[in-house]
Amino acid sequence: MLNVVFTGPATDSSNRPVIRRDLVAAVEAKGFTVQGSIRTSTTILVASRIDTVKAKSARDRKLTVTTYAAFIDAVLGGEVPKCEATAPNKYTDHAAEKPFSDVFTEKDIL
Repeated sequence: MLNVVFTGPATDSSNRPVIRRDLVAAVEAKGFTVQGSIRTSTTILVASRIDTVKAKSARDRKLTVTTYAAFIDAVLGGEVPKCEATAPNKYTDHAAEKPFSDVFTEKDIL
């Protein structure tokens, strides 16, 4: 079973914002378990930045850390289905201050 943790706001490969609830519903439908924090059972961290506590913890634990765009492309074929009447969450659904590509290096990505 794959256990995934999300951190930071999500964007797809076209840099369009993705609503977290839509992403969670889509990956759970694919059989993933979404966790709120990194645990010993966590297998992958999907991050918008590497300077967060979650990202640093994942790297210290030698977990796979990847971008939202790469994860969405690999797991959902590049599209996140929209749930009915999903409104953005002011804490998880906002533009990143610094885009993913500006803070990750080649070795940080899957």
